Amino acid sequence: LTGYSLLLESVHSQYGEYKDSIPLATQDSGLTISLWIWYEAVADNVSNTILSKAAPDSDSTKILLAVTCVNEHFQFQFNSIDGPEEIFLDGICALLTNSWHHLAIVIQFDSPTWLFSLYIDGYLVETLPIPAFRDESGRLFLGATPTLQNFNELRNYFDGFIHFMFFSSRVSSSTIYCSIGCGEALWINDDNTNLSLSFSYNSGILTISGPSPESEYENLMNSLFYINTEDEPQFMEQGIVYQVSDGVSSSAAEQVKITLVVINDYPPELNLGDFDGNFQTVFLEESSPVSLVDSANFSLTDRDTVAFDYVVTVTILDSQQSQFEEVLRVSNTSSHISVTYDNFTLTLSGYSSISEFSLILSTITYQNLANEMRGDSRTVSFIINDNSE
Repeated sequence: LTGYSLLLESVHSQYGEYKDSIPLATQDSGLTISLWIWYEAVADNVSNTILSKAAPDSDSTKILLAVTCVNEHFQFQFNSIDGPEEIFLDGICALLTNSWHHLAIVIQFDSPTWLFSLYIDGYLVETLPIPAFRDESGRLFLGATPTLQNFNELRNYFDGFIHFMFFSSRVSSSTIYCSIGCGEALWINDDNTNLSLSFSYNSGILTISGPSPESEYENLMNSLFYINTEDEPQFMEQGIVYQVSDGVSSSAAEQVKITLVVINDYPPELNLGDFDGNFQTVFLEESSPVSLVDSANFSLTDRDTVAFDYVVTVTILDSQQSQFEEVLRVSNTSSHISVTYDNFTLTLSGYSSISEFSLILSTITYQNLANEMRGDSRTVSFIINDNSE
């Protein structure tokens, strides 16, 4: 399932169906199911089938495989050589809500045991030993499953989105073989080779091995992709090192440098100290400056991890005096950040990290220099702009 995302709504009994009877895995090869998912329904006593595989069995239905969210819990049903089996994991589906998430289910034989492994967004969530997996031909359903009494009657419709689903029988004990998601990876776009391909997410090393002509290795290298699906990459440059060995000696290491261009896609978040993000304080006439933040609970953050051209404006909205009598000040200033005060507005601007702006803004104070103050309150607004569109 590629291209457009599949939107499924249970109120309209929507689902997808692949009518050809197909096996998803060959004998003793294991199975990887990989997809992007956005799960919307977390309610009491509601089952949402992500996918299922079933076959008619006389006057009933034989469930061969099913991936289901039961409220916020995860249920996986499959066939083993001993008969039907079920895995139930508490709270897992709650991790698949509110945004896109990558889900990978891996069933593999890791001698002498069969293992079930579940990954969310590239991280291993659970791994369990299971009875020997057995695949059979059956019909594939997306977003629904047949009832046990009638193969042609469906139930447990899914609420949410499904995107880029694929199945693979090429699994190993150290990796999810997925072509999208799972953080940072190297991917070979060729499922027809007889060479062994193994990528470790822990070491970041892709290994290609096996007896084959030089031309096949060249073709594989021409189909090599670098993938980075991290929401906020930690490095702006990445190096890929190639090295070839014929079993006796190794070539010199050659390197490709990749520049990562980040997107400014999250707004800054400001909390002045109170539970609702605001703050209140008291200024005594003819006294010293008072802080406009609670230093113990103040925070200024931005999920975008690199520096941007930030502009911070702090404005006294309802002054009844001259701007020379009511003053906003900061300390901990930096050569990277300009600080100005004009027309009751303090402005901080410059290309720097959010942490540097936070350090300066945490020192902001208010002082009224008038001998006789006018009015009994002031409202001060804080606006943080990261110049995103």
